[in-house]
Amino acid sequence: MHIRKIALYSVAVYFIALGVSCSDSVNDKSSCEMNDSLNPNGASELALLMREMAKHAETNHELLLAGQPIVLEPEGISKLKTAEKTDKDLDTALFNGLADLYLKRLMDLKNAPDSLKIAAHNNLVTACSDCHSNFCPGPIKRINKIFISQ
Repeated sequence: MHIRKIALYSVAVYFIALGVSCSDSVNDKSSCEMNDSLNPNGASELALLMREMAKHAETNHELLLAGQPIVLEPEGISKLKTAEKTDKDLDTALFNGLADLYLKRLMDLKNAPDSLKIAAHNNLVTACSDCHSNFCPGPIKRINKIFISQ
């Protein structure tokens, strides 16, 4: 009986916290509308874009291994530097510098001859890893799986 009360209390606290976080501002409401299994309180615009970037790199990983043409760029990449960030106190100068590096590596990948596509892909993945080593190290394990051995 005691465990049941604790479980009910935990569920009630979760829904109260969710209700409060969804009622504070327009931005919070849009975050709550982006509710997903990875972040029950919603994901920032940048977090959602990063997932698109990861899918792009993973798709290209498979395409390159199969000797097929790559996907040129992730959907929504034009918002990389302006997307709402999860951490409002993020070092914008450092982030923008790393974002510029990623965008350069993306352009290099698009323009690389077929013989250099894998190297260009790995350079792009390195840009992802470099950024995440500075800001959000959680995805580095996933990022490391996107490299292609040469």
